[in-house]
Amino acid sequence: MTAMLGVVLSDNMVVLYLFWELTSISSFLLIGYWYKRDRSRYGATKSLLITVFGGLAMLGGFILIYLITDSFSIREAVNQLQLIMASPYFIPAMILILLGAFTKSAQFPFYIWLPDAMEAPTPVSSYLHSATMVKAGIYLVARFSPIFAISEVWFWTISIVGLVTLFWGSFHAVRQNDLKAILAYSTVSQLGMIMLMLGVGAAAIHENNPAFLAQPFLQLFFTSLTMLRLKAVSLWQLVLSIMKQELVTFGN
Repeated sequence: MTAMLGVVLSDNMVVLYLFWELTSISSFLLIGYWYKRDRSRYGATKSLLITVFGGLAMLGGFILIYLITDSFSIREAVNQLQLIMASPYFIPAMILILLGAFTKSAQFPFYIWLPDAMEAPTPVSSYLHSATMVKAGIYLVARFSPIFAISEVWFWTISIVGLVTLFWGSFHAVRQNDLKAILAYSTVSQLGMIMLMLGVGAAAIHENNPAFLAQPFLQLFFTSLTMLRLKAVSLWQLVLSIMKQELVTFGN
């Protein structure tokens, strides 16, 4: 939680990057809680590698912005918008920062770490996939929209990736039998929808319109509550299965 607060509150891009990687390390430790299980270690390692790669790409984007503005301050970058737009580093910086956001928020094709992260204990899955970690990429896109939203590349990239993620997650969710897997892919789908909303509403976001924030908060609440109910549902299904097999025993 401290690392996530650092990401949200940081104005300096280097500090933001440090807290960003701390969220990846914290998630790695939480996902790998059952460290004796192969799938738990595999899921934790996959999430760490993908998100750290995205973080390094994001850092590259920050360095390019520094080369343009001679400052790591996000506020200063917004104030020098015209200078950034006129620079040949504008598009490369945008793409690198989006790579960081897409890996953290499980966008296509980087979503593959999130279903395997469900090997974590249920409270950890609820915490990571509803309130933290996956929302960091969404926040990053929103934070840098005042700088990049005026570009058509920003609009099309976010919109297309969000749309593909939305449908890809939905199609995979309906094919799952495991409850946690269903929620994992439905979370991917919801994150794709939020990213699509950010892309389509780029102009509104550039004008500081806060309407798009409703969906992330709604997704936070229903995912966390549903995740916490999974264990109860799973146990009830087990009881029903035993009842069908041992009708006489349960009758007595």
